[in-house]
Amino acid sequence: MRKQLNGNGHAGNGHAAPSSEDRTSFYVEQINARWQSCVTSIIDVGRLLLRAKDELGYGTFHNMVEHRMPFGKRTAQMLMCIAEHPIIANQANHGSLPPSWRTLYELTTLPTETLQTMLADGRLNPHLERKDVAHIRKTVTLNGVFLWPNLNIALNTVLTVMQLWPEPKALAEALPFLNNTDPPVALDQLAKLAPWITQLHAQWANYKPPPVPVPPDVTSERDVRNWLGKQRTEQARRAHAAIKLTSVRPALN
Repeated sequence: MRKQLNGNGHAGNGHAAPSSEDRTSFYVEQINARWQSCVTSIIDVGRLLLRAKDELGYGTFHNMVEHRMPFGKRTAQMLMCIAEHPIIANQANHGSLPPSWRTLYELTTLPTETLQTMLADGRLNPHLERKDVAHIRKTVTLNGVFLWPNLNIALNTVLTVMQLWPEPKALAEALPFLNNTDPPVALDQLAKLAPWITQLHAQWANYKPPPVPVPPDVTSERDVRNWLGKQRTEQARRAHAAIKLTSVRPALN
């Protein structure tokens, strides 16, 4: 007798556990039925993808997204990011959100405090478009939210300057005449840079990412390399997201 799946996609009492193909077909059917219909459905799709990723294992999940979904891997990643966001995924806020997965993803790149303010003043509403979010993100960035690419560029710039001027006397003599940025470099803040760089170096040197066990269905050497690469990319994405939510202004006061 063919096994039946209940509403949660699991085998009912008295039936054998569903096969991997049964489970994959369940997720494919559910995701295709919900795809792009409304805010709640978009978030449901992200949650289904997260469940499928956890249950099916890397190889089966990757194959499902690659060959049986109405979108690609990058879109799947965005949908899972939407579903994990504490404000966007909160059902109480769904009536204030635009019914576009691209716009919803763009909203996840804003600081939490900005989204909370937008909810309170009505700027977060169903008519919001991607261009509006891009403008808000630019404004927020200018107002002091330090994004990861800026940090990387800043550190590399300081390292380059250090290499070009290992003896900084000439540079120090020139800075008073070149310090015409808005805001200018504050001498008292510059004094705090060296100990902070020392702390950053020590923390970075001692950081060891937690080990991630390779799923049992990832067996070949090539698949293991690909899987580990995906994990590193995901860890980097989460680190970048954490940096995006950090305002540097309080730390500089």
